Amino acid sequence: MTQKKPSEQESDSLTSRYFLMSGLLHAFYWMDEGLQNHFKAAGFPKVSRTQSMIMANLADGITRPSELARRIGISRQAVQQLLVDMEQRKLVRLVPDPDDARAKIVRYNSQGLEIGQVAINALTRIDAEIENRLGRKALLELRRILVESDWGVPVQATEAEARTQDNDSSIDALVRHTKTKKPIGNPDF
Repeated sequence: MTQKKPSEQESDSLTSRYFLMSGLLHAFYWMDEGLQNHFKAAGFPKVSRTQSMIMANLADGITRPSELARRIGISRQAVQQLLVDMEQRKLVRLVPDPDDARAKIVRYNSQGLEIGQVAINALTRIDAEIENRLGRKALLELRRILVESDWGVPVQATEAEARTQDNDSSIDALVRHTKTKKPIGNPDF
């Protein structure tokens, strides 16, 4: 009996589920959707996922547009355009940087502060839902691993390491491996 080869789309989907990054992205999207639902319920205008990421970084103390661009992975020009839109919508304001007269830093505006409070409420509810679904011990362990741990410098690679492929890391091997795995917990999460 010949084994049916997965389609290219099935292969990509199954392969991506094997890696932790896919799970982290899925969790991020799920959380951002919950956050957006709270903003909508509070009557705030919709913010894009990138604007949401800007606001989350502001809450983390990142206020320089160049650093926001680096962290989010978009150009400085794109961040400037987003900030102009966010400033017009009274979410943020650009103020002179006290450490560099040539530069500006980003601060929450009054509506941005209100959204920040809604975000805190939303994140509290999201954490409670995760605790409800996975248990308190799992929530605390996730927080310890993702928030409190020092991840150090990102993984570096030489050209030889980046090009190295062994039989166990082939796409077909990953697809075969992931097809045998059962999902953990709630598959919608």
